[in-house]
Amino acid sequence: MIKSQTADGGDMDQLVSAQAEIEPTVAPTLTTRIRAGRSAFLDGLLRPSLVAVFVALALCLGVMIAAATLITEQAMMAQGAALFAQDPLDDYAFASSEALRFQRQPPVGAHVALIGTAALREGLTVGGDIAARLAQRLGHPMPVVDFMSGGQSGIETAALAESLGPDFRGILVLGISLSRLAADSSELGGLVREPRLAFVSAAGDAEIRANGFEPPHRTGNYLIDNYKFFVARYRPILWHLLSGTAPVHDTRTYLGRPAADTAEWASDALILKARLSHYQERAEGNLGSLDRLIRLFPDRNKVQIVLMEIPLNPRAMDQVIGRAFVEAHRARVQAFARREGVVYWDLNPTAGLLPADFQDWAHINSAHAQDRWTSQMVERLIPLIQNP
Repeated sequence: MIKSQTADGGDMDQLVSAQAEIEPTVAPTLTTRIRAGRSAFLDGLLRPSLVAVFVALALCLGVMIAAATLITEQAMMAQGAALFAQDPLDDYAFASSEALRFQRQPPVGAHVALIGTAALREGLTVGGDIAARLAQRLGHPMPVVDFMSGGQSGIETAALAESLGPDFRGILVLGISLSRLAADSSELGGLVREPRLAFVSAAGDAEIRANGFEPPHRTGNYLIDNYKFFVARYRPILWHLLSGTAPVHDTRTYLGRPAADTAEWASDALILKARLSHYQERAEGNLGSLDRLIRLFPDRNKVQIVLMEIPLNPRAMDQVIGRAFVEAHRARVQAFARREGVVYWDLNPTAGLLPADFQDWAHINSAHAQDRWTSQMVERLIPLIQNP
């Protein structure tokens, strides 16, 4: 057996053996150094220090100053206020901007204001079309305020109505329905905790108290008093600000939607029946909410108030609610309207709506049905405007 020799005559086996003894000590040394460096980095990153605390506080203060600078009442009522909306369906962001503008500059001259839920809104053409129809019939402009929104509560109705101001003149149309009179006041608790409007309203706060809740503490600072509105939308707001894009309000969203299928109809029917089972015990309390709202506009020479039923699918009337129930509801609201000195309209008996005109029990999804419902309302508005 021949042993390998190194260039200088040394024994190769001895050299290899020496290297093998050295390598195990080198590798752990490098690993230890890497681990130690990583540990030191993390320790320095996570260990509290005056510098770290100062930087964190400075960042927080900077964010707060930026928010207070950008999110103001003036910004919310400006033309670019759509940047604060979550998406095109954010009714309450767009309504808040309009309400703040009215608070700053009340509407001048006679207007028609429409306030109610999405079921009322989906039965009508857009505000510009209604204003054009009125102007054509009257021979002079008649602006229309569209304060209709999805799932609108009594708190929000009161706040939006109050934003019209004490000098508002014209006609105030308030949506009313069987479902609204059967609503449970406890449902309002979530809206007190997480408000959907971005302004404070004395009438809204009064409605909160009337329903057994306490309004949030008011400071008089716009951002502090409305921070929950903006926190709930901070992601889309940041995106809109960074991208420079703003959503455009989409106010009529049911047109063209397919009708509810059998399973959806059955589910909706169960929900509606369950809600209406409490109608008798809750109706008077919910009419009390309307009474408080009507009292915001006591002068009938200035403001005519109309309580208008939402569209009602004849199929729901026959299969879910019952015509006798509907007639008793109409009689109740009619008696209430007479006591209050206001007008009550139910267009359902004369509008000629068919089950095929509806997406569900209350939302119109066809343009021709929307046109008929709007035409009926305009026909009734004309004499009220001409002979207040």
